[in-house]
Amino acid sequence: PWYVKTSGNRNWGLHIRYSFNDKHPYHGLPPGPHGLHVSSIEVEGPINKTWPPTYHQRVFHERKADTPDRTYARQVLTRFMTRAYRRPATGAEVDRMLLLYDKERKTQSEFLNAMRLPLTTVLCSPDFLYLSGPHKRQPAAYALANRLSYFLWRSMPDSKLFALAKTGALLKPEILKAQVSRMLKDDRSDALVSNFTQQWLGLRGVRNLQADRQLYPGYSLALQDAMVAESEAFFRHILENKLPLKTFLDSDFVMVNETMARHYALPNVTGPEFRPVKIRPGHNRGGVLGQAAVLTATSNGIRTLPVTRGVFILENILGTPPSPPPPDVTPLEDVKTMKPDATIREKLEIHRSNPNCARCHNKIDPLGFALENYNAIGQFRSFEKKVVPGKGRQKGAPVDATGKLPDGREFKSIAEFKKLLMEDSEKFIHCFTEKMLVYALDRPISFSDRRYVDELGKRIKKNGATLSDVIEQIVLSEPFSGARP
Repeated sequence: PWYVKTSGNRNWGLHIRYSFNDKHPYHGLPPGPHGLHVSSIEVEGPINKTWPPTYHQRVFHERKADTPDRTYARQVLTRFMTRAYRRPATGAEVDRMLLLYDKERKTQSEFLNAMRLPLTTVLCSPDFLYLSGPHKRQPAAYALANRLSYFLWRSMPDSKLFALAKTGALLKPEILKAQVSRMLKDDRSDALVSNFTQQWLGLRGVRNLQADRQLYPGYSLALQDAMVAESEAFFRHILENKLPLKTFLDSDFVMVNETMARHYALPNVTGPEFRPVKIRPGHNRGGVLGQAAVLTATSNGIRTLPVTRGVFILENILGTPPSPPPPDVTPLEDVKTMKPDATIREKLEIHRSNPNCARCHNKIDPLGFALENYNAIGQFRSFEKKVVPGKGRQKGAPVDATGKLPDGREFKSIAEFKKLLMEDSEKFIHCFTEKMLVYALDRPISFSDRRYVDELGKRIKKNGATLSDVIEQIVLSEPFSGARP
């Protein structure tokens, strides 16, 4: 066993390896000093480059030699609470924490020990734990700085935002626009890319998927991570290059590294870095609906789920989510058919024979069938695969990806389906704007917000409909900033 002891200076560690004599009734130790055998002693350090550590110095700043403890405690609490509350701490708030310090100091001889309770209390305060709107303790400029920072960075405002909030300049539209541009260029905006894509495209489902290794022997955790990274890299590329929002529906490039290029059968791509790669129509990729992460998240690791994929398109691309299914509907897995190897399409045809099901499935199913050429892990296919006992993977029925939309327009392939989506791109822009607004506000859209979504859609279309336009217009909107642009 190891016995670890820290010396008087906590920046150094003393490690002693020891053993006992097992013949003594008390842990095998005979009386006297010879029972403990020390085999090695190791001194390690310095553990931190500076002492006290940097995180300690951020809370307890440099103290002048003649500063009384209570005065220094007030200084520490004022600085700490201002950072924790993301706004100037009021004198009354500091006084309340100082009373806790006074109470603790009566029983604690060490200054640092007496500071534990007030500092812990600050971190339990709703002002630290929650982002709230403007009120008497949260001036409008500071509330906007917080909302903006957590929207684009998922972190507290930096010194520039705090400085602009302090003077009130952040409330000016031209200053607000400049800050949005600056923050999107900052590496911390990776939080927006990662969190929004996962929320919008449902990529968290990919992390929890267990694919059937008999059907998909090439599936791995490395491929799983690359799938999610591809969708994030695609989003980032559209943002940085100010590409039209319609690029999410279809594109003449994909963002891939060697792992994803191999998965998509794209040649001449090596290395772990994601980069834009031009594609031809025959590659059957482009846009989010051709990305393995989206196609995998809308499957179950064994087979495709056309209904799930159709609902995904309605909710996240067209913005027209279907009604919940009736409570007494027979699950698709329980649909009875005369064919033992009936395809999903055939089962769904029987399912739609129920009038209660047909009302929604007539809208859902054709959209899901449009993606049937992609298997459960997003690889393009012309035939289904199945596992036959004793024979392994076998070719199944040919894939049928044809369909007809409720308005009568027909498609015979994923390429034709995406053309139809491009014709309806205004619906997508409206849907995407709403999804981004939900993310920015950290709450669902209410009935009173609908008119703002409509206004945002019109302004975004007028300004060129780029991703940066969407973000800027949301920040300037009344629900977000409290003032009309």
